[in-house]
Amino acid sequence: MSKMYNDFIETKDYSTELQDCIENTVDQLTNNRTNFSNPGMLLGKIQSGKTRTFIGIIALAFDRGFDICV
Repeated sequence: MSKMYNDFIETKDYSTELQDCIENTVDQLTNNRTNFSNPGMLLGKIQSGKTRTFIGIIALAFDRGFDICV
């Protein structure tokens, strides 16, 4: 794990289950390139933790070399 992601999981109290979800998502984004016709999307119910999870995904993706997140 890298610096930005480590800071998030330590300071924001990310559960092991949430860390697994984040890491699996970034693995899938790495292995399955996204583009205009095949976007990477995060879906969930209201108050399900999408924003919290997405922030973790962004942190880990940047640590793994992603340049941009929209």
